[in-house]
Amino acid sequence: METELSPYYIKGFNNAYFLAQHNPSLLNQLIKLESETDYVKGLHDGKKTYDLEQQKSRIKDLQNLRKKGDRDLER
Repeated sequence: METELSPYYIKGFNNAYFLAQHNPSLLNQLIKLESETDYVKGLHDGKKTYDLEQQKSRIKDLQNLRKKGDRDLER
């Protein structure tokens, strides 16, 4: 079952993702808003998604470094 997302939620999600990259302190201030609007919900989810993707990227980088280290040990 697919749900229709509000345009405000999508805008909040996209803005959060952009702010997480370019101005995380502003994003953290916006997320502290105690509002239950679709836009603020999008901000929360966008930040969570960005943080999750950053963690996945770091894990992948570490795995690649370990593989490279293993290849160097074989020599």
